[in-house]
Amino acid sequence: MARKSLPMLSSHMSGPRPGALRQFFMPGMSSFPNIVRTTFYRLFQWGGQAVAPINTASSWGGVQISPDLALSLSTVWACAWRYALTISTLPFFLYRTGPSNSSVRVTDHNLARILYESPNSRMAASSFWQSIVIGMMMWGGGYAKKLKIDGRLVGLDPWRPEFVTVYQNPDSGIRYRYAPNGIQFEDLPAEDVFVCLDRTIDGYTPVSRIKYGSNSMADALSADRASALSWKNGLRASGILSVAQWLKKDQRDMYRERLAEFMGQGSGASTDKQGGIMIVENATKFESITMKPLDLELLASRRHSIEELCRWYDVPPILIGHSQEGQTMWGSGVEQIILGWLKLGLGPLLIRIEQEVARQLLTPAERATMFCKFNVNALLRGDSAARSTFLRTMVAGGLMTPNEGRALEELEAKAGGDDLLIQSSMVLLSKLGDMMQPGAGGQDAQQLRAALRAFLEAGVDPEPEAKRGT
Repeated sequence: MARKSLPMLSSHMSGPRPGALRQFFMPGMSSFPNIVRTTFYRLFQWGGQAVAPINTASSWGGVQISPDLALSLSTVWACAWRYALTISTLPFFLYRTGPSNSSVRVTDHNLARILYESPNSRMAASSFWQSIVIGMMMWGGGYAKKLKIDGRLVGLDPWRPEFVTVYQNPDSGIRYRYAPNGIQFEDLPAEDVFVCLDRTIDGYTPVSRIKYGSNSMADALSADRASALSWKNGLRASGILSVAQWLKKDQRDMYRERLAEFMGQGSGASTDKQGGIMIVENATKFESITMKPLDLELLASRRHSIEELCRWYDVPPILIGHSQEGQTMWGSGVEQIILGWLKLGLGPLLIRIEQEVARQLLTPAERATMFCKFNVNALLRGDSAARSTFLRTMVAGGLMTPNEGRALEELEAKAGGDDLLIQSSMVLLSKLGDMMQPGAGGQDAQQLRAALRAFLEAGVDPEPEAKRGT
């Protein structure tokens, strides 16, 4: 049943007035090469509010930040792809709940193939999840069209998030419009579109990190630009050329031309003269304005911008190759930082994807007995010593069969390795005689038990005489 009233969806852009027929919005700044970036699309509305994709954001300094421009920052590039590459390479399996809350991997369901192998005929699962996650990191949401045959889900086709518009229709609820070329478009109801949002306030529209982090990104771009200009000039700043008399315009032009020619900046000038000696006349003096990189705090500013952008993406700087002052790149401390990121940064994102897949791609009846989950064991694997200790503990404790342990190490199964084992060395002292071999006589068992008890109880105060008699 269509919802007649929903919260205001325009968290980024105000919608049209009631009764308005159409609204204009600018297309994605990050678009296909054959799209004119200054073209305005005409979007017709049939009631409700429309939210155009968030493709640009203006900083306080007036810098227009787009996903393309943001990705030119090495920190944003590294953080966004750290999520996308990590998630896209994790095994994503479908499970069915069994007795005693056990889980069994499902392989005969069509969704299992979509999640782990290939969501469509043109790409592997890793490529599909890369596109979904990078859309979440840069535009706040990943979108895909559900491919169906006779109402049955058979695949997913990803959409470019910069061309997706979500709006509310009073008659049919939430709808999604996809216009990759500005002329042809698809308009589908929510049940025909797979949506996974990175951040959201109202539950329907994405919150873009580009929009809210535009000031930090603009500062980082400004620092990069200042550093590039300094290196372009060879870390040499301009100076003041002092002449002991007033000059006419042609004389000033002559001075500038002579100086430009010497510095290799004039037309047809050669840079071979740099580093030489310039002859000046008529009591001309040159005073240089020295501006060292440390005076401009370029290095400190760029270091701060890396840590600031990592905060926007919930990624520890050490994971993108940036160590803080006095921090090593190796050791147990870094291992704990990685575990913290898996729990607080990557973990919530994985849970969100898992829940959205189950909610949108499984029927209500299937959700009662089935669920999907990323396998993060590969990320948690330690060194060979730590793995051997883990496997030995799991097998000896009866929590894992030997063949299950061998499967984790990608080894083939062995005969007799499908039974659970348990350590039996810890027994009651009074039962030691019962552990004798069947061939041993009862007298020998009693003597052995008495000897072991005497040995283990050595040094213990003897019992009172009256109690021993009892």
